Amino acid sequence: MRVESGDKLPKYQVIGTKLRIHWDEQETSRDMDGEVQKGWSYEEACVPLLASRSAIIEAIMATKYPTPGAEFAALSNGPESVAAHQAMRDLAKSLCDMEAIKAEAERASLFERQLNEYKLAVARLSQYVLSEGLPEVTEMQQGEQKVDEEGMPVFEWSR
Repeated sequence: MRVESGDKLPKYQVIGTKLRIHWDEQETSRDMDGEVQKGWSYEEACVPLLASRSAIIEAIMATKYPTPGAEFAALSNGPESVAAHQAMRDLAKSLCDMEAIKAEAERASLFERQLNEYKLAVARLSQYVLSEGLPEVTEMQQGEQKVDEEGMPVFEWSR
């Protein structure tokens, strides 16, 4: 499937539990209200993050041959079509770099773990008065109220 982006996309991109593989990068430009905006266009295959090598190759092949019938037809349409099919299969195998995919998955996993730790830390910090760094005390003091020389109440805060 062809996708477009305003930014350059990495070859392997983990989003949640999905692995997106990008290739055939092309720079594009678009006229938006008199302003030219540059972007990028890619072929993309999307598979589960833990997909096997054969499942990844199959997903890449499906971007050009979406059904088994389309793939069989390509193999039956003569030598040029067979050569194009073989070139696509070679591309799919070269894109299926399991070491790079594993490294991207680990990087994404580290990011998710750090994001969760950050969210927990923010939740803990919300329990503190940030200007003092101590837990907020909100108890009412019982007893005799003191008044200063002008007759204004005086409050004493204890920690």
